[in-house]
Amino acid sequence: MTNYPSSRLSLLKAIGLFMGATFFAYLFSISLHELGHYLAGVLLGVPGKGIVLNPFGHNYNIYLGDLTTAFGTPGRRIFSGLSGAIFDLLVAVIIGLALWRKRSPVLLPLLAMGSLALIHESVNMTMGVLKGYGDWSELREVGVPSFVVILLAVILLAAGCIWMLQLLPLTGISPRDPFWRKLAVFLAGMPLLMLCSVVFLTLFWADVYVPSHNGVTSRDVLRMDKVIFMAASAGLTVIVTLLHRPLLPWLDRISHTPVAQVRSREVLIALGLGLAIVVVQLVFFKDPGAVMIAVTGLGRP
Repeated sequence: MTNYPSSRLSLLKAIGLFMGATFFAYLFSISLHELGHYLAGVLLGVPGKGIVLNPFGHNYNIYLGDLTTAFGTPGRRIFSGLSGAIFDLLVAVIIGLALWRKRSPVLLPLLAMGSLALIHESVNMTMGVLKGYGDWSELREVGVPSFVVILLAVILLAAGCIWMLQLLPLTGISPRDPFWRKLAVFLAGMPLLMLCSVVFLTLFWADVYVPSHNGVTSRDVLRMDKVIFMAASAGLTVIVTLLHRPLLPWLDRISHTPVAQVRSREVLIALGLGLAIVVVQLVFFKDPGAVMIAVTGLGRP
């Protein structure tokens, strides 16, 4: 197995590459999820008035008017709810698998989409069961047991983590590298993105009145969700990193990924893509009707 010399510079390149790739892949996956809901609305005769994307905040479709008829039956609600997850998984996984044989550091932002879509949707499934609302909660109305949804979530989570481990050598990190180097790279992914979300919500956010939802999105609730996701992703990162070496022989039998020699240009491309999607979502996918309100807990602007 190829193993390039360890150095601080190679670690910084690995961190930068993985950070940029994760930011782009995750945020693009979220975009696909919301686009799936939008397309489902079109098929149901309720096209959305727009898609709201915030890399550090709330993501949703804008629907106006009475939606009781449009989404009033369990079948229509299930179709609308699952459309985001199904569209996200189909597109992201297909892109990742289509590029798998050509995998290289420069393609990492696209290759990581499948992994992060699997992980992201597994979290959505779990939260739908635990919180009792969300895209997957409607399945209870047609008699699908909660344990079936949780089992599917575990399968998707495991698949996403295995996929991510297969991509680690593309950052220049060798399986023989020490635990702390692998952990540093993985922590620069989802845990760092969630940390950025917490900071953003603390410094630049307030409660938001959303007319299309006829209610307020509380900053404190949204921030607490991000804190939970940050802690969960950090814990999962530690577990996955610990399992990397024991799982390596099995992973290599599935698909061996040679350790890449990462160039600065590839790191800059990944960071550029990550920054670009953050800026595009912040600038072009706002809700024009949303109103920031200063007093927490108000039900109206």
